[in-house]
Amino acid sequence: MIQLTLLRHTTTACEPGCCYGGGSEVSLADSFESEAQSISQQLSQSFTHYHSSPLQRCQKLAKHLFPDAKWKLDERLAEIHFGEWESQRWDALAGPILDEWMKDFINVRPPGGESTLDLLERVQLFLLDLPDSGHESRHLVITHGGFIRTLLAAVLGMPLENMFQLEVPCASLVQLSYRHQRWHLEKLIPTAGKDNALD
Repeated sequence: MIQLTLLRHTTTACEPGCCYGGGSEVSLADSFESEAQSISQQLSQSFTHYHSSPLQRCQKLAKHLFPDAKWKLDERLAEIHFGEWESQRWDALAGPILDEWMKDFINVRPPGGESTLDLLERVQLFLLDLPDSGHESRHLVITHGGFIRTLLAAVLGMPLENMFQLEVPCASLVQLSYRHQRWHLEKLIPTAGKDNALD
């Protein structure tokens, strides 16, 4: 059986109204210590595998929670990449290209960036690579809101268009298990983190 614990990084200090995704490094809010402590209290077990997005907002939490663990940095766990839109104000991006993306963010890519289908491909490749040797494996994954929502939509059979109905604020914890040839949602534990939709 595979046990998969997905953890979204803590609240960021992003400038409101700006586009931040997999191409942006952003600082963390002053609430990092309190949010990390809350997460620690929810993690009642040890893990056999430790995975993290390479972005610093995930790596900092990883090293704080399990400083002696052998963390695997995996590019597939990064947030969706907005290409030329990274770190730009949304109101400055207004125009036909943004309008097209807003109408179909599943298939349309920002200039130089990824579509949600591109992110879904990364999610699926990551899941396929999880070892299923017949022995129990317990994986901790520190990643981003877009990755977690896309993964949940995929394993729960939810249309990607509806994934923002899933509330996954910063510092949230999601537990899934893979048994009897399918994924099962065990827990979704929101915390006090803010819901920066994608970062």
